[in-house]
Amino acid sequence: MVLLGPKGLSSEIVEEVHQTFRKAMEDPELIKGCETVDHVAIYKNPQDTANFLVHMNEEIIGLVRHLKLPKK
Repeated sequence: MVLLGPKGLSSEIVEEVHQTFRKAMEDPELIKGCETVDHVAIYKNPQDTANFLVHMNEEIIGLVRHLKLPKK
């Protein structure tokens, strides 16, 4: 589960949403709901999430190039 916002969002809003989301991730009902669909809720702060998304994008691009998939 990843929550994204528009480019240029103020740091104050990012922090407020981040803290609210972090708190929600600790809610036992959310954790239980995730477990019922075999999803593990893993908390990452905004910078770790950004780094993760960049890394995953690089991996996917590498995979597409390796498989020589055509562009559409």
